[in-house]
Amino acid sequence: MIKEVGRAENIIGNKYGMLTVLARAEDYKYGNNRIKTRWLCKCNCGNEVIVGKNALVSGDTISCGCIKKINGYENFLKENNNYDTSGEYGIGYDSSGNKFYFDLDKFNVIKDFYWFVNSKGYVQNSNGKLLHNFLFPDYLIVDHINHKKFDNRSSNLRNVTGSQNMMNRSKGTNNTSGYVGVVWHKKDHRWQAQIVVNQKNIYLGQYQDINDAIRARKKAEEKYFGEYSYDNSMKKDEV
Repeated sequence: MIKEVGRAENIIGNKYGMLTVLARAEDYKYGNNRIKTRWLCKCNCGNEVIVGKNALVSGDTISCGCIKKINGYENFLKENNNYDTSGEYGIGYDSSGNKFYFDLDKFNVIKDFYWFVNSKGYVQNSNGKLLHNFLFPDYLIVDHINHKKFDNRSSNLRNVTGSQNMMNRSKGTNNTSGYVGVVWHKKDHRWQAQIVVNQKNIYLGQYQDINDAIRARKKAEEKYFGEYSYDNSMKKDEV
């Protein structure tokens, strides 16, 4: 059964591997009435198939199933990447046109795999390996300094601890002040600044003016986080 797109994100016409999205299909309900959005797709081989959106976007499903019967499966996947290596760094494109960056000296390392940008924005291969971990397997945690997950040049990746990785985080979706560590204290009707260092919360005071609270937070970030703070990390963004 075909449905109107309605409030769901319209991905009609998008191509994922060998699949082109034709129309919205009937949703699938499972566990506690949760809804799985599904789409009618046409495969390069001519078959039509209904696929869940997450499976399409993540790259888990890239054909109607016929690809498993194709000789040279990995070669087919690799051919779905395009590369530009004419500049100072390499730019790759997945089958949906999403781009990702890498160092030119890493091209021979990555060219034998199919890479795509997954639903979380990270670059992943057909074996489920994330590009930043693939390039730097010895790193404890790989931090994308400029917060661009598709930028996997060595200049944008650093080996960090869990604590250092949290220092470079941006504001959450539920943040109302517009800045990490600054919250509105309802009882006192003032802006409160705070910072977490080594899993301990440090109180930075309350302020009537939000800008004073932000300045207190930034000063603390410079003191405790240094080069790993969000502001200092973003200064290194070259793209």
